Amino acid sequence: MHLSISPDPASLPEKFGALPIRITVKVPDAEAHRWVPWAWRRLPPGAAETLTSTRFGGDPGAWYIIERSLPAAEWVEAVDLVSRVPLWPPSAAEAVTA
Repeated sequence: MHLSISPDPASLPEKFGALPIRITVKVPDAEAHRWVPWAWRRLPPGAAETLTSTRFGGDPGAWYIIERSLPAAEWVEAVDLVSRVPLWPPSAAEAVTA
């Protein structure tokens, strides 16, 4: 799962920055790896350089990765960035639609 410590969608690669939903999560610090050092160790030679090049946009220094899926139990909130409507937790979403 790819993450960013920045709430600014511009910190993500251009492909992901246009997504209208931001999900904030809480994961153990020991499981969150800074993306750049992780990529240099884990990806094939040259791949990390290509992915962190400016042609993809974003701020690789803000990227993190965890090596597992993130269940909804670890979500703090989900917000529609266009309407600013909270989508998660369910009680917040229900309060907006009620």
